[in-house]
Amino acid sequence: MKLNISTEVAELISHIADVQIKALLNIQQGIYQIDEEDQELLMQYQATIQTVQREAKVVISHFQDMKREPLLIGITSNQFLSIMRHILFRIEEEYPNKQAVIQLWDIFFYIERERTPEIKLMVKSNKKQNNDGKSISINNNRIRRSKDNPVSTR
Repeated sequence: MKLNISTEVAELISHIADVQIKALLNIQQGIYQIDEEDQELLMQYQATIQTVQREAKVVISHFQDMKREPLLIGITSNQFLSIMRHILFRIEEEYPNKQAVIQLWDIFFYIERERTPEIKLMVKSNKKQNNDGKSISINNNRIRRSKDNPVSTR
């Protein structure tokens, strides 16, 4: 899977990473107060707050790496992509660059499509039905797929 990410989308990815890092730092530093429901979850999974804080450190590192190299979004786990999609959903109305938001949603959908065999088969089947061998354009040139260029974003 080849991704080309514009500067604007890279800035949005960095912003999303900052949101997640800030939340995790609150957990890691003990600023976040654990309520009764959180305690039940910890007990259910036989985890401690120290375990959560250690894991927060690992996740913070991952998001810091993503800030430095936004293309890591293409190989990040589905769990982290889910977190990022949730944050994007929460901030998309207020984020000043609407085009970057749309492009990032398209990238998320592309990654999901590439990773999900059922969706990939449907796209492949649709290509065979079209039988024109040309590229697929999603949302007016934001992502184009062709034989020569697997993915490019604008």
